[in-house]
Amino acid sequence: MIRKSEQTIRRTPTNAKSNIIVFCTAIFCLIIIFSSCAKEKGDKISVSLKIETETEILAETELIALENDTPFDILKKYCEESETELKYGGFGGSVYISGIFGLNEFDDGPSSGWIYLVNGEFANRGAGNYQLQDGDSIVFRYVTEFYTP
Repeated sequence: MIRKSEQTIRRTPTNAKSNIIVFCTAIFCLIIIFSSCAKEKGDKISVSLKIETETEILAETELIALENDTPFDILKKYCEESETELKYGGFGGSVYISGIFGLNEFDDGPSSGWIYLVNGEFANRGAGNYQLQDGDSIVFRYVTEFYTP
């Protein structure tokens, strides 16, 4: 004869098993997503960074980066090291720069904000989604009108 308390311990309700399976599946999916977002860093490369508005804020500065760094990685690293204010949202390839040096999007009208160029060319993808190469020149530019290359 099995006592009632032993039955309770031995039996696991079906919905609890389902919850455990769902939880483990969710954790597994998150691990896959975040590991695919992680970038393999490689050798050191040399890039330059310039930040400009109508007047130059940061003259072209040579920086050491790692292979596979993005313009956002370089900007963030520079701002952290120089204790410069940087406002952004999102992460990875969808990061959006909304303010640098206290100059924010929409400060100078509804079309104003930050864009970036690599080697003088408008990069038509997110600053966190552009893979830099040795010798690349990055410019973050504050514009007051919609930018058309």
